[in-house]
Amino acid sequence: MENLNLSEDEWFDKGLELSNLGKHQKALKAFEKVIEINPKNENAWFYKGFELGCLKKNKKAIKAYDKAIKINPKHESVWYNKGVALINLNKHEDAIKAFENAIKINSNFLDAWYNKGIALSNLGKHEEAIKAFEKVIEINSKKENAWYNKGVALNKFGNLKKGEEALKAFEEVIKIKPNDYKALLNKGIALSNLKKHEEAIKAFDKAIEINPKYDKAWYNKGIELGNLGKHKDALKAFEKATEINDNNYEAFGNKGFILDKLKKHEEAIKAFDKAIEINSHFKYAWVCKGIALCNLEKHKEAIKILKKAIKIDPNDEIAFINLGVEFKKIKKYKKAIKAFERATQINPNNEIGWNNKGIMLSKNKKHKEALKSIEKAIEINPKNDKTWDSKCFVLGKLERHEEAIKAYEKAIEINPQNDLAYRNLGELLINLGKLKTASEKIDDALNKNKNYTPALILKGKINIEEKKYEDASKSFQKAISLDIGNPKNFLWHAYANYLNAEFCLGLKDEKYLRDKKYQEEISSIIRELEKANQLISNKKNHEKEEVKAYILYFLACFYIKSNDIFAAKEKLEECIKLKSSIKKSARELLSNLWNYKIKPSWWQWWLNSPLYRGSKRKIFYCISIVITALFTLFILHPFIPKWFPSFQINWTLYIFAIILLIIIILSPCIEHIKAKDIEVDLRTPTNIDLNLSTILMEGKMKEMEKGNNTLYVR
Repeated sequence: MENLNLSEDEWFDKGLELSNLGKHQKALKAFEKVIEINPKNENAWFYKGFELGCLKKNKKAIKAYDKAIKINPKHESVWYNKGVALINLNKHEDAIKAFENAIKINSNFLDAWYNKGIALSNLGKHEEAIKAFEKVIEINSKKENAWYNKGVALNKFGNLKKGEEALKAFEEVIKIKPNDYKALLNKGIALSNLKKHEEAIKAFDKAIEINPKYDKAWYNKGIELGNLGKHKDALKAFEKATEINDNNYEAFGNKGFILDKLKKHEEAIKAFDKAIEINSHFKYAWVCKGIALCNLEKHKEAIKILKKAIKIDPNDEIAFINLGVEFKKIKKYKKAIKAFERATQINPNNEIGWNNKGIMLSKNKKHKEALKSIEKAIEINPKNDKTWDSKCFVLGKLERHEEAIKAYEKAIEINPQNDLAYRNLGELLINLGKLKTASEKIDDALNKNKNYTPALILKGKINIEEKKYEDASKSFQKAISLDIGNPKNFLWHAYANYLNAEFCLGLKDEKYLRDKKYQEEISSIIRELEKANQLISNKKNHEKEEVKAYILYFLACFYIKSNDIFAAKEKLEECIKLKSSIKKSARELLSNLWNYKIKPSWWQWWLNSPLYRGSKRKIFYCISIVITALFTLFILHPFIPKWFPSFQINWTLYIFAIILLIIIILSPCIEHIKAKDIEVDLRTPTNIDLNLSTILMEGKMKEMEKGNNTLYVR
């Protein structure tokens, strides 16, 4: 082509012809030939820039456009094309200036207004972008792309007014182009922002009908189904989205979220891992994976994952809130406080951060600081009844009971369905000895929700205080039927039945009949506690371990009452292996049981002791070896002078050592040694009460419940 002897106009026409055929490289050479002949040909520079743009050489294209502008600054198309090249280079501010120059030359330059709107949207300047799109619509109301992008910009605001406008914009697009599935998708998003979830689903379904392979429509349908609580249907929608596009990391993330909601935590983690594999900077997946691990009670792993989310975005307040919750779960309250504090630094209006910080300060015994933090949460949102619940809890710790009562009443005023507030108010009133008022509040809670287990437990406690043990038993029995997985309910039921057996059972019967009924009741209590023990055996967190220890302790006590001493011993041995506040009591009871009820032989005492068995066996073996050595010496002493002529045996010391060692090894059977003369008496059982008293059981139940108040955390 370079060897052709063509004129400037002929080269120019040749370039246009090649450009129309899509032969941009050859067209570029033709326009360069024009510029060689006439460097002042603005159109040649313009088309050179155009061809470079088609070849994705945007930087060179801009230089060509600048040459054309220098020749003729009033060439609107040159300014416009320069703007397009700048958008392609993500230089949106410069692109806007170029489009504005084109608009100054031609105020009705539709494409310049449109692309100015695109550049403004890319910069997040949605208000200005909307004005640009509205100008396009003013020039040509049938320009569906302008309606579409106006709607997209309006959707970014997510509020009611803008949502209505966005909806109208997408409906205009659909009028012009009824099968525009992308417009239908965004119409659905606008409806979602307006909380019209059912209508949003219809819009997504219409988009799917037009294009069944449109994964974004399936994804957004899943979100709406989730918003409506239709988790199984939502899961199917997310699975369809990932089936169509296995790189849709957001769909995998939301699939994981729904699986977690359905308590399929292991599967949820796999979905989050897939999302992270596709996009390792997808912080939502990291945060949700942390929550799923928390639900599996893998708190240390959850903390590591949440820290990774924070590394991706150090200003993610949600990640800090969940990190604080994890620290709370493992009782690292100081670290939890720091996490919640960081959330409030990122967003001073984060009421959950302030509230949870307050709860953790209270856990750390800083009740006054806790109250200030919770009051800050209330200042941000005075209509959150859960925060008022937290305030009540802290006021209770400060023993400001009258204020706590008023705060509970405020929580109930905000949300009359807050059965937790009724329940906590009832518990506070019980502790203050106001049983009648407490009973009324608990009845109110049960009127709101007759199956509210904590209220039923409190009702049972009130019945116990009123000595209505059968009524208490019924309340606890109902709690068990509603929440069979909670072993504490079995404990309370056993306690009520025991009180009934002690004080009410068979009062009018003859003694032998009453004793029979009593033993039957004790057997029934044992069966119930064994069920509770079985329920909790697979749970491994600290709180569950504490409850298990109490169950085992009470089981041992009831086995003693039923004269099954060895079963009691077995339960106590299991109990002392657990970390719990009742461990000391269990050790004492086991020691008494072993020494005064089982009364082992002296060798069993040394070799099979349930307490310090390893140490006792070592002592026994050492003493046995020494005694054996001494007796061997006695047998061999006639031969010793022959073997060791200088060796002399101190027989007084020898006999003393033998007697002392025998006394030590038989000490479990020796009551005492008198100073004047040695008397060896077999130990007689002392009068130790191994029975489970009602006072003891009540005290232990209160110990178990201590510090177990319900807190609003997540």
